Amino acid sequence: MLGIAPGVVATENDGRSQQQIEGPVSGGGERSDNARFVLALAKRGIRSVLLRLPPATHGDSGFIAAFVKFARQKQAPAYIGDESNRWSAVHRDDAAQLVRLALESLPAGTVLHAVGEEGVRIRDVAGAIASGLGVEAVSVSQAEANAYVG
Repeated sequence: MLGIAPGVVATENDGRSQQQIEGPVSGGGERSDNARFVLALAKRGIRSVLLRLPPATHGDSGFIAAFVKFARQKQAPAYIGDESNRWSAVHRDDAAQLVRLALESLPAGTVLHAVGEEGVRIRDVAGAIASGLGVEAVSVSQAEANAYVG
């Protein structure tokens, strides 16, 4: 989405295209257009803030809870490939606090990455879940992943 190469750590300065967007758009593939629209609102005097949440915003629900549920069903949490897959993460309570602070005090046009943990290896997440369930984590290839996940 931000137009950076795999393996490069994204910063708040990435994805700040100067292309103007006239209004919000719908569809999952249009996130970058909506982000540019939100930032353009600052030029119109609207205090807009872009808060980017990582894929693993965790708490009682979301990705990690779904990962645990899936691991229970399969009797083994899986990770893809050679253990190099990494995601950033944040606890939902920390993300909520950042949202509150953004609404209360940040200047228009601010971009924030709500990241509490950077570069968490998905293999380590699978290992922690496996330990809690008393099973082994398994590696699956990219080709096997769709069949494994269903």
